[in-house]
This record gives sequence, C-alpha cells and structure tokens, in this order.
Amino acid sequence: MLTALVLDNPVYFQLLSNINKNLETLYSDGVIKAFKLKFQNWDLNSFSSTVVELYFAAVFKKRGYSIQFEPELPNGQRSEFLAKKGDITCYVEEKTIHREKTQKERWVSDELIDKLDNIDEPFALSIEITDHMEKKDADDIVKYIRERLREEQSITNSFKFIYEKGGVGLAEITAERLLPDEKGYVSGFLYPGLMTIDWSDLRNKISRKISQLHPDYPGILVIHPLTIDIDLYDIFNALFGDLAVSLKDNKNPVRLQNRILKRNKNSRISAIIIHRKKTNINGYDIENIVIFNRYADKPLPRDFLDFTSNEFKTLEQYNEELLEIEKQKQNLIQTLCHYGIEKKANYYKANGWQVKANIDKWIKPDPINGFTPDIVAIKENKTLIIQINTCLTLLDRMAQESNLKSYAQRAPNTKFLHLIVDLDKTIKTEKKFNNKYLGSFN
Repeated sequence: MLTALVLDNPVYFQLLSNINKNLETLYSDGVIKAFKLKFQNWDLNSFSSTVVELYFAAVFKKRGYSIQFEPELPNGQRSEFLAKKGDITCYVEEKTIHREKTQKERWVSDELIDKLDNIDEPFALSIEITDHMEKKDADDIVKYIRERLREEQSITNSFKFIYEKGGVGLAEITAERLLPDEKGYVSGFLYPGLMTIDWSDLRNKISRKISQLHPDYPGILVIHPLTIDIDLYDIFNALFGDLAVSLKDNKNPVRLQNRILKRNKNSRISAIIIHRKKTNINGYDIENIVIFNRYADKPLPRDFLDFTSNEFKTLEQYNEELLEIEKQKQNLIQTLCHYGIEKKANYYKANGWQVKANIDKWIKPDPINGFTPDIVAIKENKTLIIQINTCLTLLDRMAQESNLKSYAQRAPNTKFLHLIVDLDKTIKTEKKFNNKYLGSFN
C-alpha cells in the first residue's frame, strides 16, 4: 500500500481509486473488518492478492450477490468469500501464480541495491538478472562487481561484464562512468522477460487451491498472474494440457492428458477466471477470461456474470477476438506489402528499368532457388532484387531474404535491396528502420 501511495504513476493512481470504490461497495458487508489485517501485510505479493480478492467481491456485489467473507468449509478451512443470489451460491478462491519467482527477484534486487548504493567506485550500474540467480549468490556478485570496478578505474566511459558461476551467467552488469568525485549506485534492474515456471508446478499450485472450494456448491477459482501483460500460454497448458505434435496429424497440435480440467478430476471447479491487467497510457485495463468447466459437479449458469462488456469474456469470446485480431493483422500486412511492392515497382519502371513484380497485373519474376522475389528490376547490365517486408513481419521471411541476398552476392552486377513498409506507409531501408526504433549503432 505504501508503494502505491508514494509512487507517481498512473497505474497506482488507478489502483488506489479502484480499492477505494470497492471498499465503498462492500462496506455494508463488513469489508473493513475482513480486510484490515490483509492490507497491513508487508509483502507486496500478498497485497496484490488482497486487491484481486477485494475486486472480485465487489464485482459479485454489483451484480446483486450478497457477500460473506471467509466462510468456513466442511474440512475446517476457510474460503475467500461466498457469493449468493437466488438459487446460486458459489465459493470463490484466488490463486496468485509466479509468486516465488517475483519474491526472489525482489529480494535479490533489494539486496544488491542495499550493498551497491553509495559505493566509492564512481559508476552507475545497470544489472540484468538471469533465471539462474539465487539469493545465496548476492554477496558473491557484490564482491565481484566491486572488484571489477576497482580494476577498471581508468575507464572513462561505459563497459559491460558478466558474473558467472560454474560456467553459467547469473548477471550481466553495465557500468556507466560518473565524475570522479561522485558515489556509485544502481541505476536499474532488468529481469528475465519470460516467466519460466514449470507447467507441472503451475498445475500443482492451482490444484492445491481446489480443496478450499466447497464440495456441495459451485466453486470459482481465480488465477491471478502477478506480472502485467503476461502471456496466457503457460496457464492454458496447465489447464488444458501441454501442446504436443500428433503422430497421426503433424499439422494440428493436440493437448496431452496432464491437465487440470478433465473428466473425473477437479470437479469442484465450476469455473476458472484468469484475471490479468493490461497497461494503457492512463493506467491499466482489466481483462477476465472465464472458463466454464464442463466436467463440474455443480455447473454455473452461463449468465452468472455480465459477458456483454470487455471486462469479462468467456473463453469462446476470447478466442473469437484473437481470430478477429489475427484476421485484421493479416489484412493489414497484405495491404502494406502490396502498397510497398507496387510503389517501388512503379518507381523503377518510371526510371527506365524493366520491372517484374510479384503482385497482380504485373509479370511475375522467375523463382530464384525456390523463392519468388517481390521485385526484379533490370537496367542495362544491372540487376536489382528487391524484397518488401512490413514492420509486422520482420521475422517471417528471413530465410527467403537470406537466400536471395546470398544469390545476389554471387551473381555478377546484381544487388539485393531489403525495404520495410512502416504502419504510416513510409518505406525505409533496414538500417533506417532500425535507427528509428532501436537507435543508431556504431
């Protein structure tokens, strides 16, 4: 809570506003008493879990459900809350995933900051931590960094070095030289971009929460990834089974049986809600994907929540949105690519080149090593092979571009040109495109 109160960030402004609104919504249900100690917890992960629990209790309350916090279960445990409306009584449990990983990263970064802040060596340090870093490595890394900085006192600009243990890189450090009389400090941290938690471990973490769902009533399990903008791939593998290649049909992947949702297993789960945040310029958007368990002992009606807004969507709605987004993306790619080919083909034709282009109403170029170039332009004894890419497909045609470039390097009087069409329909060389988005490199 202190972090949210102190930091000047739209995400925290929105977070505090939502907490306030949800507390007001649930005031008559005894929310202050139920959540007082939870909001006093020092751990940031537990705080995030509490915020999600509060959010869902308010969601059900606004939908006309009465709320009871921490109802007792037949096994003596307590659920997060129950929601009741008419014939529906459902128990709700929240599970924060990737908890251990983020706790470790936060502990390591805090430890390094504490020991490397205000050091005598005048360097600003940016530290990239890998998945192999453990808490026990922090002291050794600090000693190694201090030693390297003392050894490199004569360096006047920045330099990079890696801390390894047993041949495995644990951290990459970039040291930026400061003025001689300045104290050194940690300027920032980078963490691994992907959550590498094992799918079977994720399945076990989710399964352990199922015992806190009532056996005689519908149960809802809320899965809450701590990381904003997280990919859902790992979660879907845990719920529906790992994706694998079929021996009978290698074109279509299949789901294996190691999953949470299947017949005669985990039937207390009536629905799973994946709750995640997606950042925007003013804070974040909330997206809840509701997965109905068709093998549930106590099914929930399909309208137990409001699926007419963007805040809640069924898995079917989510998949339809993905298909529509992909369709729009492919249409845009086709439009940009056609535009780039046509514009460049007309340009070279107008300048006296004999042009073939791989679009309608043009004579198509002959294939080269099995690949058909986008444009082949010939003038006198010069040949120009042009490939048109888009900003959305930079990785999709690398094999084709590499093959045609190699051919052009071997062929006499032949040049290969790779051009990229941006979203604003400007056409750039690969170098100019990279300079715009990545900055120039020496």
